[in-house]
Amino acid sequence: MLFNSPKAAKRIGVKFLSVASAECFGRDISPMHFASLLKECSSVSAVRQIHQKIIASGLLSCPASLLSVSLPPLPSHSYVSPKSLGTGVVASYLACGATSDALSVLERVTPSPAVWWNLLIREHIKEGRLDRAIGVSCRMLRAGTRPDHFTLPYTLKACGELPSYRCGSTFHGLICCNGFESNVFVCNALVAMYARCGALDDASLVFDEITWRGIDDVISWNSIVAAHVKGNNPWTALDLFSKMSTIVHEKATNERSDIISIVNILPACASLKALPKTKEIHSYAIRNGTFPDAFVCNALIDTYAKCGSMEDAVKVFNTMEFKDVVSWNAMVSGYSQSGDFEAAFELFKNMRKENIPLDVITWSAVISGAKFYHDHLSVVCVRFLGSTVSGYGNSCILSEEMPSLG
Repeated sequence: MLFNSPKAAKRIGVKFLSVASAECFGRDISPMHFASLLKECSSVSAVRQIHQKIIASGLLSCPASLLSVSLPPLPSHSYVSPKSLGTGVVASYLACGATSDALSVLERVTPSPAVWWNLLIREHIKEGRLDRAIGVSCRMLRAGTRPDHFTLPYTLKACGELPSYRCGSTFHGLICCNGFESNVFVCNALVAMYARCGALDDASLVFDEITWRGIDDVISWNSIVAAHVKGNNPWTALDLFSKMSTIVHEKATNERSDIISIVNILPACASLKALPKTKEIHSYAIRNGTFPDAFVCNALIDTYAKCGSMEDAVKVFNTMEFKDVVSWNAMVSGYSQSGDFEAAFELFKNMRKENIPLDVITWSAVISGAKFYHDHLSVVCVRFLGSTVSGYGNSCILSEEMPSLG
């Protein structure tokens, strides 16, 4: 039965048979042979067959003392350690989507390096199985594997996105018990987790400890600023951003971090309709060279529009070399919200001329503006929308709003 592989794994079966035959003649089967076979597997059944043979050969149950021994490579071949072979088994199962089999390997191989568990946790997060990612982290601890500075941020991300304050605070205790409270990557993940769980006080306490230890970086500041913006504390967010611009510039940073900083703080300006502060941040973006970035420009357009300054929004829009659908939507929404529906409708028509893909936000912005105008223009707009909406599969939006347009 071992060699009755499916058609999809026929090529694997032939090579596997040759390896088994070689063993029958007394030749050594090194991990390299199995590693080569694992890379060619395209089905779970093929991986399981090779895994069974590896187990039978005892290659995944080497004593810990042998795992660290550097053996000389075979002639004309690269050496593959048992640890690397085990990683290959887990990676092959994960590549085929067999997370349960991968977990089974991790719980039976001793010792099981944290990197194997990290791969599995990350795969569950990638697929949106957040509760399972947390469960795998717990089973990792029960298996006796100590988490590392990659395991904990992954797990905390799952706790935050779920969200689960109870699980997150439990792992916070684990972090303190294992000496990770001085690791900035882990602490930044803690701030983000508490923020996603709505525990702003806990996020602030962790951030204060980070700054007290002097290990804070631009990600630490971005996380706490975003937390206060989300927690409806715009003034606190603006105050932290001001301190950040004078403190963090002395630390290692990059353009991407600066972009995130600006995009994070602009919603606070929008909620306060703080036009002077928005212009100040706009100037800051120009000085540090992040203003041409599409994310920054889109955020500025949206903020200027919400502050009631469509003139400034138009200036930013016109300076953009590449305008995506978000840029156009921000302008259309801005005009609609400011009461200039005629300008919003003209932009909408320009979007069609420029072949910009229309989405739900586009339609909603135009229709919400049109329903407040019970004149000839609104009738023309409705007829125009009715003639174009069918091609975008959003006729339900128009049909819901039509009665209110009279």
